[in-house]
Amino acid sequence: MTPYGQSYGHLISCTQSAFFLHEVFGRPGSKLRTLNLLFSYFSVIQWRIKVAKTKTELREWISSGFTRVEDIAYIALGIILAVSAMGLLGTLVLALGQALLAANLSEKIVELLDQVLLILMIVEILYTVQVSFREHTLVAEPFLIVGLIAAIRRVLILTAEFSKPAEVVEATFRNAMFELGLLTVLILALVFSLFLVKRQHIASAERA
Repeated sequence: MTPYGQSYGHLISCTQSAFFLHEVFGRPGSKLRTLNLLFSYFSVIQWRIKVAKTKTELREWISSGFTRVEDIAYIALGIILAVSAMGLLGTLVLALGQALLAANLSEKIVELLDQVLLILMIVEILYTVQVSFREHTLVAEPFLIVGLIAAIRRVLILTAEFSKPAEVVEATFRNAMFELGLLTVLILALVFSLFLVKRQHIASAERA
């Protein structure tokens, strides 16, 4: 039962009790005083209900305002991400064409792959923004994919930096190997997390 229903139920109960006491112990004129008292009590209840409705409407108005601000922010972020992705895609196509014309694709392949992975990261973030805008919920899977792509990008960058072992300092090489080990563990953890998320989605679909 809602608070308003409880208040009216309480009022009816108090009215019945007051008239019962009046019939048992009543004196001349006490019925009028009882009615005045009940009218005052009823007015107080009406005022409390009105205040409660006003507070509820105020909360809903503030919540809808925050939702509109959130939607505007999501739209702006989506536009920025979409323009960035298209710009990087155009740059990637241009760089690929230049590499093919110059016949040095093998030298540029790591850089091109890095650009491809960066575009994939932006697309995944754009998908996350799209889901958040449509459902106003956060989905864990796109964030895991973005982290996985970022880790793979870092592995590619480290591999490209140390493609010529003769020019690498021993301490720098040792640090790079340690970072590669951490990145490998991170990639495995992210892949396992994605597997668990997929498994949970399949289990939820089967239960539904």
